[in-house]
Amino acid sequence: MVETYRVEIRYWNDQYPFYYSKDVDVTGVGRISNNGDPIFVNKRFVKNDENGSYMEFEVVSPIGLRLKDAKIVRTKKGNLVIVPEPGSELYVVEIPSGYRGDLRVNVVKGQCEQAGVAIDLNWKAHLYCNGSAEIEFAIGGRTRTVRYEKLEDLFGEDLTGKIRVGNGKVVVVPDEELDRLLN
Repeated sequence: MVETYRVEIRYWNDQYPFYYSKDVDVTGVGRISNNGDPIFVNKRFVKNDENGSYMEFEVVSPIGLRLKDAKIVRTKKGNLVIVPEPGSELYVVEIPSGYRGDLRVNVVKGQCEQAGVAIDLNWKAHLYCNGSAEIEFAIGGRTRTVRYEKLEDLFGEDLTGKIRVGNGKVVVVPDEELDRLLN
């Protein structure tokens, strides 16, 4: 059975469906301390039940989600909007920093838009990637603090490496040389 991640949908001016980037917490690392960026959603992705409006992503890894037949666009005014795109896949990759740390991400290949939220005294990045992508990351800060101990399990002991996105997966590669020798 496919595991899904449900996000509550709100309405901007009672008309435009959206959610805040804080509403997506894939890793469970850190405590979110602000709303983050609004992510607008085409009405085709909105579902309703007795609990209200929502949308669902497929969980493809401990740090990644996928939405089929979708892509993300940035409007001229800077708004992020998830729109239908038959045959494409939209991936959401979550990368948190350590406690009182910094976070560097660099999209090496592919087309990704970044949104984020403040967590405790630092940052959590959400990269929305249209199809395949490759992302370099470097996570700074303490990892032995409560709510941050999972970082080494998720991103490797050195908290640096690459993330490969595509083919229904989001894979962390903490040691590129080891990955090349074993694959």
